[in-house]
Amino acid sequence: MRGEEANPLQFEISFPEQQVIRGVEIRLGSMADFTIVLRAGALDSQVEPFFRKRYRNVEPDPIVQVQLQGEGVVTSTLSIEILERDGASEAQIHVREIRWLATALSE
Repeated sequence: MRGEEANPLQFEISFPEQQVIRGVEIRLGSMADFTIVLRAGALDSQVEPFFRKRYRNVEPDPIVQVQLQGEGVVTSTLSIEILERDGASEAQIHVREIRWLATALSE
């Protein structure tokens, strides 16, 4: 997916039942400076992020892997924001793939 001029580029993934999110993997196009934010809840909710990290000077076409400590995060909605920070006049965020490591709450 190409998020031309969308900065941050946002994704909201809704599950049919609650999941325990244990990690996320995001394959991106090349960006020199960006921030990833993860929330357990809708994008328009006031839920605080459970993960926020700025990445600088990464290799081209990075694969960002987030492994959550402990028991993970329980949610029925996972929100992902990718903010390009390299100062370009127009953001061009490219997301090649998003994967999450999750189990159903009933397991």
